[in-house]
Amino acid sequence: MKIFRRIVRNLVVTLWALFALAWAGTAYLHYPNPVASARLGLAMPSATVNLIPAHKIRASQPVALASGTQEQLPTDVVWASTVAAPMTDLQPLSLKTRKFSQFLTDTKTNAFLVVRHGKVTYEWYAPGVTKRTLLPSYSVAKSVVGILAGQAIAAGKLKESDTFVSMFPQYKSGTSFDRVTLGQLLDMKGGVGVSDDYPSGPSGWLLPIAQLFATNDVSHFISAHHSMFYAPGTKAVYRSIDAQLAGMMVNKAMGMSLADQLSKNVFPQMGAEFDGSWSVDHKGGYEKSFCCLNLTARDYAKFGELFVNAGVGPNGRVIDPVWFKRLSQPAFGNFGDNKWGYGAFVWHPTNDTSFFTGLNGQYVLAVPSTGTVVVKLSDDIVGGVTVQSFNVMNQIARISNP
Repeated sequence: MKIFRRIVRNLVVTLWALFALAWAGTAYLHYPNPVASARLGLAMPSATVNLIPAHKIRASQPVALASGTQEQLPTDVVWASTVAAPMTDLQPLSLKTRKFSQFLTDTKTNAFLVVRHGKVTYEWYAPGVTKRTLLPSYSVAKSVVGILAGQAIAAGKLKESDTFVSMFPQYKSGTSFDRVTLGQLLDMKGGVGVSDDYPSGPSGWLLPIAQLFATNDVSHFISAHHSMFYAPGTKAVYRSIDAQLAGMMVNKAMGMSLADQLSKNVFPQMGAEFDGSWSVDHKGGYEKSFCCLNLTARDYAKFGELFVNAGVGPNGRVIDPVWFKRLSQPAFGNFGDNKWGYGAFVWHPTNDTSFFTGLNGQYVLAVPSTGTVVVKLSDDIVGGVTVQSFNVMNQIARISNP
């Protein structure tokens, strides 16, 4: 009996020691407590909406998307392994067809919408998901930061030539970090040394990009990541840290949180139907502007509608005409693994498309020439199918007389 009690006591002491070590470790990394960190790290992407503190975004002047004639999408879609020559039509390498229903389930789709000329012609949700369900954006949020940056510039409160440290002098480092400008950040030319090497399991939770996602203190993270990969403006490499820094500059320039800016300057004008949220490091802190905007599928479609309608929503203009040109045309081509056009946090796979993309299969496609917006929001943690998903969405956007 004494041996049993000793074993139990030692086990309890060991477990408490491990928990204390985990608590100290998460505190040192500025992560949420061990339980919250584990829940976040193991959650499906769509569940993260409720696992990170967030600032609320208010929908004060909703305009419901009208219902159009419901279309039957193709039974089969082309599932192609393709590349896109810079700003040209897609060049197929191999083609095969796949049932559209299989495409939705295989890529763990939560919501799929088609809006043509302002009317919803197709709306599908996975079990447990409705038109009121908030779903995470991941990097789709970057494109929204691009819109907000344009509003600050149009208001005369920010310039693309402004440096990050001119607004946040506490981060001056005496290196080329001090020369990083808003314009360079918008075009992924910042050069800051935080790679987008996404973790594939618990062993990757210590990677900088995972720390940026999980941190409860963005200021501490930036203070600890002043190193530079290359001189700002010398080349373009996709880096989420660029969007985080740009979002903070917009926040500072406008004197209000990004969530409040959406509540005041975007949601009313575009007629957002439902309240949303933007995840933050801590209440009252900074939005995680490289990701973590949470909206309904219909309100993601509203952002796509802005790109179909030259920056104008049903209740007023959202994007200044000069800035709309910056957003809707690539600053340069041949960017990233897919060799697409890019600029101001918006992708342009072909000449007449604007595409917002996010990790785990979050996509908003706007095709002004056909007046079509296609939205796909997913839990596709395997990833690696952005080109293929674009191809399917682009096929659908170009159906004539649906």
